Amino acid sequence: MLRDILHHPLLPYAIIIDIGSGSVGVAIIEIDSTQKKPLILYTHQERIRVTTKKTEEERIRTLKEALLAATLELSSNGMRALAEHDPRAHVESIHVLYAAPWSEVVSRIIKVEKEEPVKATDALIATLVEEALKQADTASNEVTIFAKTGLEVINKEIISGKLNGYSVTHFTGQSCISIEITHLSELAPKSVRDALRESEKNLLPHPQVTERTFTSANALVAQRLFPHTGDFITIEVTGEATECAVIQHGILYENFYTLFGAHSFERALAVRLGTIENEVRAHIRDYSIGASHEEVTTAIQETREIYKNECTLLLNRVKSKYVLPANIVVTIDPQYREFYRTLVEEIYSAVRSDYKIHTIDTEALASRVEYAEYTEEDQYIAIIALFFHMRLQNSAQEHTE
Repeated sequence: MLRDILHHPLLPYAIIIDIGSGSVGVAIIEIDSTQKKPLILYTHQERIRVTTKKTEEERIRTLKEALLAATLELSSNGMRALAEHDPRAHVESIHVLYAAPWSEVVSRIIKVEKEEPVKATDALIATLVEEALKQADTASNEVTIFAKTGLEVINKEIISGKLNGYSVTHFTGQSCISIEITHLSELAPKSVRDALRESEKNLLPHPQVTERTFTSANALVAQRLFPHTGDFITIEVTGEATECAVIQHGILYENFYTLFGAHSFERALAVRLGTIENEVRAHIRDYSIGASHEEVTTAIQETREIYKNECTLLLNRVKSKYVLPANIVVTIDPQYREFYRTLVEEIYSAVRSDYKIHTIDTEALASRVEYAEYTEEDQYIAIIALFFHMRLQNSAQEHTE
């Protein structure tokens, strides 16, 4: 059932742009913190064209093509769908989410010890953070492909704080001699942000833009869906990348990625079989149910080993900095979920045998989001919509306390 808009005059709506590794997703959602779940009115996915060139310039060029196509589609069919849903509707903001390899997340713990008590004010905390961020480069990922234009901070926030060893939620001038702050930075390449600015012209004249990483959205939604997992690692298999993120004590610390995803797997398999990617997808489906021919089975198993090696190297990079947790939360395209979930289990079991796997999928999200009639379901858009809805509700709750 759609909401009765007669009771919600002039509701604000938001546009979502999900810049993924293999495609650009766009959507329109309703913003209403009084509702239990977000309403998704329109979704569309535009695949990023793949070329043999692996340069930064070529990646940006193909991303621009997909962004242009996606935003033009949204400005016509998306806005038409919004007008049909609510003739009085207005869009007030654009939420942009960057996925790997277009983004990085890194946190740092800032510790300060004083000989004499000081007052922990917001101004003091801001100064401590600013000084700490100047001391080292916040970019962390070893396989970044944006060396020329560099990364820019799109969001930064304090995600936990302790005074004299005790956790606090606000800094109100408390007296202390020790301060510990966990500070999160989310980064995206300048070249990608510039490409986005060009595409925004197709949507709104002067948009209010919020930029975040998909990693942060995925981590927060994972905590909501699986509240009893404790420490966990997220593993997201996207089109052209596989990404891991570390969450400890409810805090997102860092993301890691490798440039090998579901689309990469399909291309590698297509080369081995001498066929096209559409046929490869059928072969993968047959393999998943044990119905593939021997030649195909061998090719898939060989490609699986390549992917497993890439992901093992990825996990070893994570393991060099963090203790791998027992809980894994995976996000995978619904079409091949079981195929890649099995792969993830094989890879993770080699580095930690006592693991438990959880899956973010359309079933897990079904009770958390609502779709307008005839709107195509999209689990990645659903995760983003739920992320902003949760943050909006938390903000509304804080203002009423």
